Amino acid sequence: MDYNKVIMIGRLGSKPMIKTLNNSQMAQFSIANSIRWLDKATSEYKERTNWHKIVVYGDRLVEKCLKLDKGDEVLIEGYLDNLVVQKKDSVNGENITINRIVVDGNQGKIIFGRKKENKLDISFEESESEVESDNIPF
Repeated sequence: MDYNKVIMIGRLGSKPMIKTLNNSQMAQFSIANSIRWLDKATSEYKERTNWHKIVVYGDRLVEKCLKLDKGDEVLIEGYLDNLVVQKKDSVNGENITINRIVVDGNQGKIIFGRKKENKLDISFEESESEVESDNIPF
C-alpha cells in the first residue's frame, strides 16, 4: 500500500499567481517554514528557512487562494509531486526535477491564518449532525 500526504503550515512568500488551463483554474505560490535547533557546540539556537512550491487545482480551492496575500499563514494539505522539466538554457537536453506539493479539489485543503494574528485562525465547518453531551457514554 502506498501513501503520499503532506500537511504543512507556512507563510506565503508572495501573492498567489492564478492561471487558466483547459477551462480550469490553477494557483501557484511558495510558502516558507522554519526549523529551529540548539547547536550543541555553541549552545546557540540556529534557524533555517525552507521554501516549498505549492500548486493548487480545483476551482473552489483556487477561489480561496484569491484571498491570500504575502505573509499570510496557511495550513495546506496535499501530496508530494516531482515534475521533471528541461532546463531553459540546456544545450544537451538536461532535465531538472522540481519538488512541489499539489493541493487538489479531491484530496486537498487550504486553511487560512492571518499575518496580523501571528497564529492560525481556524474556523471549522459545522457538522450536519451535532452530538449532545448527554449522549456521550463516558
